[in-house]
Amino acid sequence: MGLSSPNFIRNNLIDAGIVNANNITQNIQVNLNSGYAFMLSDNLYFTPSMLVRGVQGKPVSFDVNARLSVADKLSIGVSYREKSVIASMINMKILPDVHIGYAYDYNTTQFNTISKGFHEVMLRYEIPSSRQNQSPTNIFNY
Repeated sequence: MGLSSPNFIRNNLIDAGIVNANNITQNIQVNLNSGYAFMLSDNLYFTPSMLVRGVQGKPVSFDVNARLSVADKLSIGVSYREKSVIASMINMKILPDVHIGYAYDYNTTQFNTISKGFHEVMLRYEIPSSRQNQSPTNIFNY
């Protein structure tokens, strides 16, 4: 059993008295993600996508995203999370298997007086594969 095992975490929380063993429940969560990459030209793709999220006992929520990818080197996008966040992002390929990115989330709820936004810096390494990827939908997946 590894350190990230749910049982390890749950048992430590119980042992520390943080949670009561009788109150631990796990809600079913279902995610549906869909999108399509439209080839606008040889070096330009537009990728709209949507994530629908359902958690047992909570209302269904969704994210809507749009991304523009240029020459397999640069990608910019926007995202809207239902009634809570608007985000912008940029991603750049700096080496054949290395990407660096930045995202800024702006909270649209009353919490925006507390949080003026969230900055995220990403570094991604893609493990090279001998298989050829035939789908343009994987261009700059976040």
